[in-house]
Amino acid sequence: MLNSIDERLKKLKSEMEKLSVDAYLCVNIENSNHPEAFYFSGFSGSFSILIIDKDRKLILTDSRYYEQVKLETQFTLVKFEGKESGEKKLFEILGDYKRIGLNFSRINLKFYENLKKNLKGAEFVDFDEIISKLRMIKYGDEIEKIKNAIQITQRAFENSLNFLKAGMTENEFAARLEYEMKLLGAERTAFETIVASGFRGALPHGRASDKIIEEGDLVVIDFGAVYKGYCGDITRTVAVGDIDDEKYEVYKTVERAQREAIKKMRAGMTGKEIDKIARDIINNAGYGSNFGHSLGHGIGIEVHEAPSVSPSNDTTLPSGVVVTVEPGIYLPGKFGVRIEDNVILTENGAVLLSKPNELIKV
Repeated sequence: MLNSIDERLKKLKSEMEKLSVDAYLCVNIENSNHPEAFYFSGFSGSFSILIIDKDRKLILTDSRYYEQVKLETQFTLVKFEGKESGEKKLFEILGDYKRIGLNFSRINLKFYENLKKNLKGAEFVDFDEIISKLRMIKYGDEIEKIKNAIQITQRAFENSLNFLKAGMTENEFAARLEYEMKLLGAERTAFETIVASGFRGALPHGRASDKIIEEGDLVVIDFGAVYKGYCGDITRTVAVGDIDDEKYEVYKTVERAQREAIKKMRAGMTGKEIDKIARDIINNAGYGSNFGHSLGHGIGIEVHEAPSVSPSNDTTLPSGVVVTVEPGIYLPGKFGVRIEDNVILTENGAVLLSKPNELIKV
């Protein structure tokens, strides 16, 4: 029985055959965090080069990772012993191929020029769109890992709420939340935690600062854990003490937009159609100009990946994609509200992977 990586490689090889590509080359240059290396091999080290052809699956890496390759992958190890000898070995292997697949969006110009210089007879084929479509649909083990990441993310937030109060800084609460995620089994955070209170809530990506959280603030908290290589991504807006009618009205508008979108969205709709459900509600409430970003995005190995749930996406979303649903309203100089949950799309609708909250007051 094929495991999930075998299934991914089988699909990749099918695409290679369609395009008469001899080999696919995946280059994870030091600390570039190239997600395909992990996606196709399970290898989580900071440096690797994968070469996948009809019969072989090779991984080149250096001595830091020889044992890790054996533990994490079923690829054949080719030892990369120093830059000069390692590149020579790479080009010797690649010299057997005439058409080589590459994800052009994931390599730098210097490396590409080096490939062309050393492989003069080879033709390079861009696999960017192909890989994006392959990764878009999540399968059994991926979904379970995402669910676990979301569960850790949610529980960490619940455990941290007792610490959120007026007088503390945004950084202090972010540190507490990240600590709780680690305690619950997160490998790391999926991105730099956003804690934006009061007027800073109008910054959609207002990373935590030294600003002091005040009584009467709305606090936008956007956070996520990584579990076994997969991300969760949730946003909550919390009231610190009593809030005025305007803040409550804006919160309820965002909440209504999100819930209506989750209720109506399903596989087979375009990203644009789904986005419009929430955007119409916000527009009709008079806040259209205060919702500038898309309704959502895919999550998986990366916290932002295909597909987009946006006004510009006219492609239909297939069953099995995991996306965020995160409408927001941002009033510059005053406050902001965003609510974000994660769903998996099916032909029968959206299945919630996180659990929405009513307005939380601390």
